[in-house]
Amino acid sequence: MPYALRWYWNGALWREESFTWDATRDGTDGLAKYIALEDAHGLISGDYRLELILGGQQVQIATFTIQSPPIPTFTSTATPRPTATPRPAPTATAAAESLVRQARAALVKIFVPDDTGNVIGSASGSLVDSRGLILTNWHVLWDEESDAPRNSAGEVYAGLYRAADIPARIEYVAQYLAYDKDLDLAVFHITRRYQGSGGPFPPFPTVRLGNSDLVDAPDTIFILGYPALTQGYPSVTQGVVSGRARDETGEWITTDTEISPGNSGGMALNTRGELIGVPSQIWYWSDLPAKMGYVRPINLAKPLLEEARLRLVERWPTPPSPPPTGLVVGGRASVTAPDGLNIRSGPGLAYAVLWKAPYDTRVTLLAGPAWADAIPWYQVSVDETGLIGWCSGNYLQPVSPVEPATEALIAFASDRTGNWDIYVMRPDGSAVQNLTQHPAKDGSPSWSPDRRWLAFSSDRGGDADIYLLDMGSGLTPPAVIPAIQGPGDQIHPAWARDGQRLAYVSDEDGDWEIFVSRIDGSEKRQLTYNSAWDSFPTWSPDGRQIIFTSARDGNFELYAVDVATGAERRLTNHPASDAFPSYSPDGSRIVFVSARTGLLELYTADPRNVEGTLTRITDSAGHPQPNRYPDWSPDGRWIVFTSWRDGQGEIYRISATGAGLTRLTNTPGDDEQAAWNQ
Repeated sequence: MPYALRWYWNGALWREESFTWDATRDGTDGLAKYIALEDAHGLISGDYRLELILGGQQVQIATFTIQSPPIPTFTSTATPRPTATPRPAPTATAAAESLVRQARAALVKIFVPDDTGNVIGSASGSLVDSRGLILTNWHVLWDEESDAPRNSAGEVYAGLYRAADIPARIEYVAQYLAYDKDLDLAVFHITRRYQGSGGPFPPFPTVRLGNSDLVDAPDTIFILGYPALTQGYPSVTQGVVSGRARDETGEWITTDTEISPGNSGGMALNTRGELIGVPSQIWYWSDLPAKMGYVRPINLAKPLLEEARLRLVERWPTPPSPPPTGLVVGGRASVTAPDGLNIRSGPGLAYAVLWKAPYDTRVTLLAGPAWADAIPWYQVSVDETGLIGWCSGNYLQPVSPVEPATEALIAFASDRTGNWDIYVMRPDGSAVQNLTQHPAKDGSPSWSPDRRWLAFSSDRGGDADIYLLDMGSGLTPPAVIPAIQGPGDQIHPAWARDGQRLAYVSDEDGDWEIFVSRIDGSEKRQLTYNSAWDSFPTWSPDGRQIIFTSARDGNFELYAVDVATGAERRLTNHPASDAFPSYSPDGSRIVFVSARTGLLELYTADPRNVEGTLTRITDSAGHPQPNRYPDWSPDGRWIVFTSWRDGQGEIYRISATGAGLTRLTNTPGDDEQAAWNQ
């Protein structure tokens, strides 16, 4: 039966909707689902009146008021339902509200088209990868009643968050990459502009992924999305975690927080602004005024995100990597996908995955290219195992028969030419080579554990961001690849020993904090939260702890943070400054700089008891200039550092016991921030 619903705001007709009523499906109380808070959520303050029109006759009327904060109160001509005294909404701290506002930048409004391009529904999503991966619900695209996709292309339209007072509009087209029907989760990839060409696109803003295993009642939770009746404006609702639930599809986080139609697939955030789940559904009980929101825990979504990233690597090469050139049957190539590359049983995405080849796996090309799914496929033989299969040529780089040199090198930053660039030299100071040769300011080099990548910070894109030099490519100078981009500045990268993660310093929340992410900038997590200056991170060899410098107590001290839990502890406690820590290769010592004698000297210590195990290894008497930026040799016997003892910044080497001080550079400019490849 056709019906109309008229909305009045402050006495004026606001909108009118027409529907076909199904009493079996929608119930006999036609206004009940609108009287419920779900459709009132996110509306601006004011007095509202709803009129239900059936066959041209007004059959129901409801009125309610939206206050600020939203606490709707209702009167209705429909059968009244019992009301309960509302619990006061939990209050978030200013810091939490700021972090939630930052995360909102990754919020997406999803528009669902049919095969003619007409929009037939909407939902919400989260950008979880800077390459344009959107996490949302699978039912956004899949119609459960017809058990078929809502369009044959498997596509949705996407609108990005711009501001709280700007409605989302269609900007991009995204295609699904991976889904889990039981979990009702899907990952879409932005492939092209709605009106225009495809990529490459600038890096998209992303939300940090949290650890949903740590979520417990009564934690504060925020639900972000685009409710259907807010006309494209974003909405944030705050509540508490009620507990956990489980059904035949898996585990849920339950909450009393508002989850309105259109919020499906959006964000569930903790007070750190981390994504802890995907709002998926809301349950009502006819005999109770209560309601319960259901959120799918983010940890259940992480395997799906990994699957999507692997598919993304096969199908969509990451800019600015050029299309593969120089691949010749009978020649050799290396895998250049940072997250690994699927070796399949045949040339196409429909074939089974035999193995995921890690980055830099060497293969011999046996046949190809064979084109399928718009991908050039090559049959390869894996050098290490002899496995034969097919893989995407988009992430194969030809290598010469002669392997690139893997000799010990020291990287450093220098302005010897009047501009800051990244250089390398041998441990004796010979064979100096400028790697970047760029007018921007480049600095803070850091080696990957396998010596294949050299991370550094540069303002060549305007803000300071983190880039990678491909030291294993055999090219001179090596290729420069963007890694971790804004918002804000990103500096002081430090590799984890697993070669998959970088710690770095960013001011994206307004001051300098320690962050960790994968080398492509995904799965970003903020580890420190304070208004002081936190910087110079260094990883423990087991990857569990990061030691860093902080000014939070009035002067510079060393702190440690547990990477998994975020728990922090203070390592030094002295009126003088302590800074620039660096872990030894075996993790038994750290080296750092301290001014506790009145001069900035190098000290080593056991990281478990720094103050009780100090050993000073430099003596700057007669050279009252600072020493900074120490780093260990791969065998732990030597330390390189920068000193101004001779009038300008130069690189020196000294043994871990304090003997054998040797000057390695001698130029008119400053040389600093030395990093020895491990």
